[in-house]
Amino acid sequence: MRILPILVALLSVNCAQAENCATAYEGFLAEQQRILSGSVESPIKTQEQLSQLARKIETSLVGCSTSAQLNSLMAETQVSLGKNEEGLKYARAAYAADAESWEANHALGFILSLGGECDAGIQYLEKAAESSPRKYEIMLNICSTYESCGIYKEALSSCTTVLKSGDATLQGPAFYIRARAYKAIGKSKEAEEVFYQAREAGFKGAQYYTEEHYGR
Repeated sequence: MRILPILVALLSVNCAQAENCATAYEGFLAEQQRILSGSVESPIKTQEQLSQLARKIETSLVGCSTSAQLNSLMAETQVSLGKNEEGLKYARAAYAADAESWEANHALGFILSLGGECDAGIQYLEKAAESSPRKYEIMLNICSTYESCGIYKEALSSCTTVLKSGDATLQGPAFYIRARAYKAIGKSKEAEEVFYQAREAGFKGAQYYTEEHYGR
């Protein structure tokens, strides 16, 4: 009759391990965001720091191989390093670990869309947006995916959703992608207006674009 105590002990160990994996994820996520925030100023240093972060996550995955969060973070880190195939491997591992995880769906959708698998990528991204606390960030990725895949009507609609969110950090890139979509469908006047809106929102890419194409 010692089975119950053994089960209780095993459950306690599993819970503690899951908590440790979640704590590691939060720490690594904060580190990734800090690194990427300085990517424009020092791209070489950023790559070195991302490589170091990838090694740390890899070490944690030894004991957290079924963590959807850590596998997802590793997937996105590999993509930031230009290793899309490696990233896809970790994204699939994240999805296999937890198909309902918004992190797993986001990573898998994002990487598939980068590889040109637009329909599948958007499907996973939309599923991620349904339950993510970062809904509008993911909607911005959906907007970008539609635009890069040449599905401009949906790109404009998704960008409008992001702009209506009121999140100031997303306004610049949302305006910029919206402007590109307008330009692609031949609405030059609307595109120019929205490029300047992106510039006013502080998006550097729009500043370079307006100076090059509109001379101001």
